Amino acid sequence: LATPVQFYVGSRFYKSAYRGLIHGCTMGMDFLVTMGTSSAYLYSIIVFVLQIVAKINGDADSMSSIMTLSPTFETGAWLITFVTLGKYLEAYARGKTAGALQTLMELQPVSATRAILPDEILQQL
Repeated sequence: LATPVQFYVGSRFYKSAYRGLIHGCTMGMDFLVTMGTSSAYLYSIIVFVLQIVAKINGDADSMSSIMTLSPTFETGAWLITFVTLGKYLEAYARGKTAGALQTLMELQPVSATRAILPDEILQQL
């Protein structure tokens, strides 16, 4: 389940990080998400393969130390899911704000009357 999340849902982060590096070497949030989730995914693959190889070889010494390691496939998937959810909520809030501003602009009067008061009345106020 982590692979589709990593490479399908996370593809927008990979594309954005790549574009940022190619066009101006900017390493923003997308780059950080890409590096963090990719390193967690790669670590999990390495641990998983090492555990399979240790079981096949049946070496008890290496097997005990390798089996204490645990793959963390879910870490990258959770991170991508939470960041994507955050971006969705941010876009939703921006849309609501734009709608509220549009409604506020509709309350603006079409015309106004300007009153010019003499100085004597202004001094009494």
